[in-house]
Amino acid sequence: MVEEDKYCVDILHQTQAVRKALEKFETLLLESHLRTCVPEGVTAGNEGTIVQELLQLVDTSR
Repeated sequence: MVEEDKYCVDILHQTQAVRKALEKFETLLLESHLRTCVPEGVTAGNEGTIVQELLQLVDTSR
């Protein structure tokens, strides 16, 4: 759109839509991880690793 010299506001609308779509995808992926991978990791005795990974996610999301 930039290369085609589209109107700036139209480009901003598109970038906002992409950002929202990525946020939605990340939320769904995290939910799936918490429902499946985390319990499996805890059952396998990897609580420390699981907690560390989640803390890193929280830290990078700030």
